[in-house]
Formats: sequence, structure tokens, C-alpha cells
Amino acid sequence: MPDHTLGDNDLIRTCPLDNGRHVVNPVRDLGRLSILPLEILTDIILCLDILSLTVFRRVNNRGMQVVDSIPQYQIIFRYCPDILRGIISTGATYFDLRTLFKSLCDSRCRTCGDFGGYLYLITCLRVCHTCFTENKLFLPVKGIQASIITTRSRKELKKQPHIQGVRGRYADNGQLCRDRLTLWDREAVQAVQTTTSVREKSDRFCNDPRRFMAIVTAPYLELPCTVARWGLYCFGCSESTERETYFRKQYTKQDFVAHIVRYGPVVIGRAEDRPRHSPWGKPG
Repeated sequence: MPDHTLGDNDLIRTCPLDNGRHVVNPVRDLGRLSILPLEILTDIILCLDILSLTVFRRVNNRGMQVVDSIPQYQIIFRYCPDILRGIISTGATYFDLRTLFKSLCDSRCRTCGDFGGYLYLITCLRVCHTCFTENKLFLPVKGIQASIITTRSRKELKKQPHIQGVRGRYADNGQLCRDRLTLWDREAVQAVQTTTSVREKSDRFCNDPRRFMAIVTAPYLELPCTVARWGLYCFGCSESTERETYFRKQYTKQDFVAHIVRYGPVVIGRAEDRPRHSPWGKPG
């Protein structure tokens, strides 16, 4: 099932990465930065947001070599290139490389604690499908609406976390969005809110395209062996709409084992040809 999130909008074509295409021995150094030990330079780069880091890679071949040698960056590029593409495409600059890596090493949704198979790029939070489609905090605010409820200009609001939406198809119905909307993080806007909240005309709750414009799928990076673990779906819950067994809910290996222990093994029913859970001790 396509999620129709930012990551499903052919970012490979619209935002190609040049990693590995310019492997040459550097002729020039980094100027005064060259006097710094590599450990200190690496620590500085970890404090850069992805767009600034990308600009640093373009300084010269030595800058590209230094960035590409950082373990955290190597791992993210290897397992999550679409996250880098999504950040660059939307201009998400409100978190650094260290924060991004930390979020990818955490498997839990920041609001409910289930496996979070997605990343909310405005503030780099892990989130599950249910939360980003239903929780109001993951419905970004449009520029005009943000200005109204904060009584601030767009220039003043630039200090708050926001992204520039990418044209594409979003939401469960794959709605085509041709405009590059500027979207502000709702929690950040509410923190500086000065007027009463006004209902937004385009608020369609779980099927609002804005909920999907800042979302990309994200694996869980398991340390210390650094293996990318994607969430598991339960075939036996493929038709469930209940919160605990929702068909889009994902699990870690450990959580999936606990799920099977609780609901029973998955079998194909006799009366109907569809998978389902069979309680322990009862025949399929």
C-alpha cells in the first residue's frame, strides 16, 4: 500500500545525490579549518543541519571527503538516502546531523510509544502512521494561518521550524498538490500564539495532504552492529481497524513476538481464504 508521503514522490529523480561520484584526491585543503584535529572537525560538522552540511561538501574535494568520512553520515546515506533527499528538498534546517542520527537510532513513536516507522522532518521526530494521520500536532500550519494566530509576519515566523512542501501526490487518496506550500510546525506556532485558534477550512483530519508532506519512511538503526531494521506488519491483522491491531501498525521483532503470543499464530481460515489470528490451542 502506498503511503503517499513525501518519500513516495520520486525523490531520486527530483533530488539526486552526488555521493561517490567525485572520488578524487584533494588538491586543496580547508584553509584555517585544516589546523583542527579531525575529531574536532567531525564534532563541528555533527552540529550542522543537513543543508549546511551539503553546502560544506561543495567547498572543495577535501570538504566532501571529510563529510563523507563521518560514520553517522555514511550510515544515513547507506540506509536512508531518501531522508537526506527529503530534508534537502523541503529545506528542513531546524535539527542537526547528530539529532537526525539519534532519532534514527530510536525505534519508538514520540507520542504513543509504538514502533515509529516514519520521520516528521520539520522537527525530526519519530512517529507512527496512526499518530501522524490523527494527532493534531502533526498537522502543519499554512503560512497565512500561522500569521493570523500569531499576529506575526512571515519574516518573523522564519525563526520557527518550517519546511517548503514539495509538489506531488499526498494523503490516502493520492491528491495532487501543485503548490509548494510553506508549512510551520503546529506546536512551535502554538507556543507563540496570541489569538484564539481558528478552524482551518482545509482541515480534513487524517486525509489532509499537509500531514503527509513532511513525512518520510525511516528504518530503525540498531547499534552497535548498525543494521537497518524496518517495521514488521502483521498479516493476520490485514483487515483490522482497531487501534491495538490496526493493519498499518508496525512492530519490532520483539514486539511482533509479543503480539503473536497475545493474539495467537496467523493461519488461513477454513471458511474464508484470508489470514487471521488463531487463539492458542484452537485449530485454524
